[in-house]
Amino acid sequence: MARSIAMRRVLFLLWVDVVGSCFVSLPGPRDEAPFSADEEEKLFQHFLRNLNINGTGAVIASPGDVPALVVCCNNRAPQPYYFHWTRDAALSLSSLISLGRNDSLPIMESFVARLRRQHARTVASGHLGVSAAEESFLEPKWTLSGAPYEGGWCRPQTDGPGLRALTLLRAATALPSLSKDLWDLASLDLDWLAKNPNMDTCDLWEETLDRDFLWNRAVTYAALVEGRAMALQQGDVKRAERFAAAAVALPPTANHIAQAEGGTFLTNCPAENPGPACQRYDKALDGAIILSLVHAQAKKDTGAQLRGSAGSLPSPSSALAARSASQLAALFCRIYPVNHKDTEEGVPGVLFGRYENINDADPGEYQTQADRYGANNEGNPWILITAALANLLYKASAEASEQPMTAEAAAAWATFLGQPGPPSPADLVAGGDAVLLRIRHHVGNDLRLHEQIDRHTGLQYNAKDLTWSYAEVLEALQSRRIAVAAGRTL
Repeated sequence: MARSIAMRRVLFLLWVDVVGSCFVSLPGPRDEAPFSADEEEKLFQHFLRNLNINGTGAVIASPGDVPALVVCCNNRAPQPYYFHWTRDAALSLSSLISLGRNDSLPIMESFVARLRRQHARTVASGHLGVSAAEESFLEPKWTLSGAPYEGGWCRPQTDGPGLRALTLLRAATALPSLSKDLWDLASLDLDWLAKNPNMDTCDLWEETLDRDFLWNRAVTYAALVEGRAMALQQGDVKRAERFAAAAVALPPTANHIAQAEGGTFLTNCPAENPGPACQRYDKALDGAIILSLVHAQAKKDTGAQLRGSAGSLPSPSSALAARSASQLAALFCRIYPVNHKDTEEGVPGVLFGRYENINDADPGEYQTQADRYGANNEGNPWILITAALANLLYKASAEASEQPMTAEAAAAWATFLGQPGPPSPADLVAGGDAVLLRIRHHVGNDLRLHEQIDRHTGLQYNAKDLTWSYAEVLEALQSRRIAVAAGRTL
């Protein structure tokens, strides 16, 4: 059965290589960023309103209505995203830190106080069947007051501790006055990860359960690598050794590399012998790959390559990253009518979503299930994933300015960008600009970002003022500044 599914996937990927992408490029980088300085400030103010709610340190996912939850799950609760997700909060605060704004210190002080209260809990909710201490790491969703969410949800989720540790570690460098508190709290997450590196977990989209998702594994690896470096700085050699040993023991990235006619690319579920849930949802091609390439990279100055380790991700400028982006672009060009319409009208860029059942025409032996989290049970492009693609392009540009790409990587990125010759760092910036311009095309002048863009109408949909959407766009714009500055040094 698994072999027939793999064969159908290969046939589809061969079709992808022939059909290609609907990505619309720009002739060069824009003089001004795709969102103007005034627009970026407006985005930031919308983003800021969702952080440190009422001084609790909580980061809400969204204050808006969530009609997709009504469609998929008949969940009619008011403001169902008005909760603190460990994942969303960590990524949003990491973006805040990356912006280098003065606003970050009081917000992080409140977040530190919140985490101390969370780790001090003594009575478990009972949803996970673990102690209150373990809930602090495995429970994905919390109330503003700091209690675990009482309803049913996909549990456990293991990406939270790694993402939170990465945020705390990076904040410790950016905010020296808080560094001791931040390291103390990061150590708790890292100690837990070192003891529990290979648990069954829900995926990024809180739907499927497996032990080896690229996203969860890569986040864990990056956190342990950066944690090891920080432990050495603190003189804690034994802790550093534990973190290194846990990182080296993680499954290799090679488990998530598949082959198509155009070359190898990354998959979120294992490329061979994925679990039943991965097969049912067919998440080989998943927007989580782009998010992994952006957010699960250990910083270069932390000794990312541990001896004996095969767990690091390919860099943003690599051929693997480029071919993965090309495969996803071809998929989302195929399934989203809004991409066709935008391309026909010459709107720059491309829109990315979560995943899709690529075998819907021939379900074969195993009935797979498409992304149905949207209006009419149809998945849509997501702003946060599309913005992460722009960020990936900007990061690839900055790397290419620092060190020229290999011929293989240059050819792969040329294929994604749809240009005949090897791309320059400026070409990659132009690619990122194109992607953000397609987002801007679908956002109103009030610059209120939702979660999704309807695959048919192009209107924004679901979870207005989604914090994570703001975080991804703002971080992409910051990466653009870094890439442009790096290009000027050539």
